[in-house]
Amino acid sequence: YTYEINIKDINGNGFSGGREFYIYDVAPVISSQPTAKSVREGNSVTFSTSISQGTNVSYQWYYSTSSTGTGTAISGATSSSYRISSATKAMNGRYYYCMITNYGNSIKTNSAKLTVYNAPTVTSPTAKTIKEGNTATFSVTVSGGNPSSYTYQWYYASSASGSGTRISGATSRTYSVTGSKSNNGR
Repeated sequence: YTYEINIKDINGNGFSGGREFYIYDVAPVISSQPTAKSVREGNSVTFSTSISQGTNVSYQWYYSTSSTGTGTAISGATSSSYRISSATKAMNGRYYYCMITNYGNSIKTNSAKLTVYNAPTVTSPTAKTIKEGNTATFSVTVSGGNPSSYTYQWYYASSASGSGTRISGATSRTYSVTGSKSNNGR
């Protein structure tokens, strides 16, 4: 914009002058921060932010290994939201944040943690053959996965592909059963 001023003194002498000045947009103000997300491995998840003031803004999303660390820019992540189409184990524990910029003003959102749940590795129990009246003990080995705390529930079925029946109270890593005609072939 250009403004001009005209002034006359008591004697009628006139003075005038013009000045040019520019009105810049105000710095962006964040109205919603990205929040922590939990997702199963292979599923999608979206982080987003919004502003309540400022125009002509640009966005750039980053990820970091800590909530206060310097991040790595994510190629192509330049909108107010960032969508991960298929979360991986490698993404577990990363923090995501966005830098919002306009006219030399820059503001960083809070960092939001991503938790990726994945299945553990399970070593199945092996088949047992025992005499009637003897005890067979089955065990399962579980490792990895997120979370790494496990719960157990044993089932029995009349065939390997049949649907199972829950065994009441069988909730530990091992299960023991005494061989009898009633449970033969389970």
